[in-house]
Amino acid sequence: MRYSAQYVPMFTLTLDKKEITMPKNTVIFPFASDETAKYLNEQQQKYKDSLFLTR
Repeated sequence: MRYSAQYVPMFTLTLDKKEITMPKNTVIFPFASDETAKYLNEQQQKYKDSLFLTR
């Protein structure tokens, strides 16, 4: 089967959802950057597992 650009399968990958409480008077950018990096490191194995497609 041949795919043209309009028929390429697409999906949205959602590994997990997490809420993070930010303390009062926190500088947003460094806090968000650090928390995002921690979260991505925690989810790295789930991300790798999701890239393995089987029939």
